[in-house]
Amino acid sequence: MESGSRLRIALWDDPDLDEFAARLAEDGAIVAVDVVRQSRGDCLVGLSAGLCDAAMVPSVSVLSDSESYEVYPSAAYSSWKSAGTRIILRHGFTGATATVACDARFGQEAFMARIVLREHYSLEPAFVPLDSPSRDALMGQGADAVLISGAGDLDASGPHEGVVLDLGQEWFEHTNYPMVWGLFAARSGEADARIFRLLAAAADDMHCDDPSIEELVDDASPRFRLDDLATASLTELAEQLFYYHVTEDVADIRFARDPDAPPDDVAADEEDS
Repeated sequence: MESGSRLRIALWDDPDLDEFAARLAEDGAIVAVDVVRQSRGDCLVGLSAGLCDAAMVPSVSVLSDSESYEVYPSAAYSSWKSAGTRIILRHGFTGATATVACDARFGQEAFMARIVLREHYSLEPAFVPLDSPSRDALMGQGADAVLISGAGDLDASGPHEGVVLDLGQEWFEHTNYPMVWGLFAARSGEADARIFRLLAAAADDMHCDDPSIEELVDDASPRFRLDDLATASLTELAEQLFYYHVTEDVADIRFARDPDAPPDDVAADEEDS
């Protein structure tokens, strides 16, 4: 887009992102950046189609097609637990778990669930994706397990039988890192300085110190900095994608460079002078 034109950032409509989105919108109004809230699928399609200039994209999507994206390096959406993503084992640990009903829109969560069920519980069920189901539709499939993702009618807190697993907590116990659910990305070569600084400022404003290790499993608060812990988690996720044959190599994320920053050689000369 031309300098001075309005830009658009698309964020998921998860309730956990409400405060962060409000913070972006407040500062974005000053620098002509609009914030829109959309489903995961609409954010991804909108970015690909050029309907927005940056969008929150599932980490698995970025790692699976890393050449198509430039990731803003200051902000991400991660957590030690998940506010609304649960695996319900309807027969507990003692009964058969041959099938898992899941929402087709949440492929990243299905991939994570496949890993933790195999690694933690030696379960290798088949996943049965449904298009845009309600919670009742998922529960009514007769599957041995159900993967509940998102919010609203997909709330996992309703009545059910069986064992409930928090997917974010399971991922933390598997990797020792918080799960990075979403990254802020632009199309390759289209990172913008206004969005670069807007995301960095919002992530800094929303930052709070992580709890002690003993408190981590009880903390479902979202994290918004793309810090060392989040980066290490992404490295682990890239290795898992390779191990499970989703990618041909261990993918590297292509981070955007601040368009207004001086070239590396100029910056080095200034530091030496």
